[in-house]
Amino acid sequence: GYVAVPLRLPLGQISWQALEALADIAERFSAEKMLRATQDQNLLLRFVRESDLDALRAEINRVLGPDAVRHTALQSFITCTGAATCRLGLCLAQNAARACAEALADAGIDPATLQAVDIRINGCPNACGQHPIGTIGLFGAAQRVGERLVPAYRVLLGARRGEAHTRLGEFAGAVPARKLPALLVDLLHDFHAKRGPGEAFADFFDRKGMRHFHPVLKRHTEAPHYADDPAFY
Repeated sequence: GYVAVPLRLPLGQISWQALEALADIAERFSAEKMLRATQDQNLLLRFVRESDLDALRAEINRVLGPDAVRHTALQSFITCTGAATCRLGLCLAQNAARACAEALADAGIDPATLQAVDIRINGCPNACGQHPIGTIGLFGAAQRVGERLVPAYRVLLGARRGEAHTRLGEFAGAVPARKLPALLVDLLHDFHAKRGPGEAFADFFDRKGMRHFHPVLKRHTEAPHYADDPAFY
């Protein structure tokens, strides 16, 4: 008669006021009277009676809004804090995630397709954002164009998690940071159009092979000259 309720936090962020309110909710609705933090930057409320779910949903909607209990484009992303606060960061990982999520929402990517991928972004080659195990893993780098450096992301594909099947993502290429949203829209359109019924992205990757993805990445690798678009840099 008990269930566990995941609470989705966009990029793991929550205000202290909301967290304080959630502590009160945990006291009322959870038999263990606590919140658990998860590896995907969300919270988990365990041992909730099924008969209390409607009342709990109303409280969560009041504190966090309806997006906390449904999947949105932004909730397909896990990121580190990136260069916004980290001295090792090369790129603004959370800004990239927001820009990509907005592009995916605007492109009308099917919700089932979004739920079938797990996009992890790191602002540098370190793995605080867990990019090596993401369905689509991205980590910050600097790409030289002429005499200037462009913020860029290296792309990993094909990671798989599960007993006896775990593997890290394979390097697929690199794209300038400004082209990352368009790349992800293309990748997910391709996945949606060509996946089998219920096929996971890792299975899709195995069936198609890395060569299938190279043309998609190639469309997004070029950077304009600095004089044509300084903001790109």
